[in-house]
Amino acid sequence: AQLDKKKKRAVITDKETQEAKETLELFFNNLHDEKYNDALSLFDPIEEDWRNEWPKMSEDKKAEELKFTYRSVGVPIKPKVLEVWNVDSGVYRFEVQFITDSGTIYVQGPCCGATEEMTPSQSEFIFFVRKTTAGYKVGTFPVYRP
Repeated sequence: AQLDKKKKRAVITDKETQEAKETLELFFNNLHDEKYNDALSLFDPIEEDWRNEWPKMSEDKKAEELKFTYRSVGVPIKPKVLEVWNVDSGVYRFEVQFITDSGTIYVQGPCCGATEEMTPSQSEFIFFVRKTTAGYKVGTFPVYRP
């Protein structure tokens, strides 16, 4: 993938990177459209804490966890890929902004009593997608707002 600096968006130049990008977009579009079980089929967490717990959870509990996390930001959001890197064989790192239904960029400000200096606002987020034997899977949980 290459980056179009003028438009600050990823220009996908190969089939596998395009498939990873489409998986990430479909995952978030399913969450946006409240199709949590469909989103679940595109998700396999890579965070160490979840690698042990996730397989033990029921499918309903997993779908509820995705729903809760996605809805925690308080507004429906869809991804806009800014940049993508192939960081390892079959592993892609995406820099993403989220666009609200009103067309604005989602900005996550400080939380829980923190100041802007302590926890600066963030409008760009990192997500990983990897190729598995069952197809491409998003490995990073949706943005969470406590």
